[in-house]
Amino acid sequence: MQRIDSYLSSYAELRERVKEAGGLYVTTMEPLRRLHGAARLGSMVRNNIALALESNGLGTLPAHLPNYQDRPVRVYLLGTPLAAIVEAVQAPTTAGDKVLLGIVDGCSEVTARLVEAGELALRLADLVTAPATRAA
Repeated sequence: MQRIDSYLSSYAELRERVKEAGGLYVTTMEPLRRLHGAARLGSMVRNNIALALESNGLGTLPAHLPNYQDRPVRVYLLGTPLAAIVEAVQAPTTAGDKVLLGIVDGCSEVTARLVEAGELALRLADLVTAPATRAA
């Protein structure tokens, strides 16, 4: 994740920066407010920013944009696995449940492999540090 603190000239440029950051970009509301050309972050401005982001294939966390310019916002690409996870959490459906359960199952497999690797590493460390015995 990268953080945008520099000037943005367009929503297309923001989309490109999100892509370059791997699909998740952290910013504050200030660059988004400036990009939109607004002086203040009233509810209409925040709604219009959200619509502009969505029309450029971008979503945000939180979904409802903050009203203070120093508050952090995560900008992500719509239509990606990350977007599917966000949608599964924010708008629960049966299909979303499968997405979430798939993540949990994947994490369980990875965790099991990490535990096995850790146990092997401990055994190896014991072998390396054990005092050498010589056959007489």
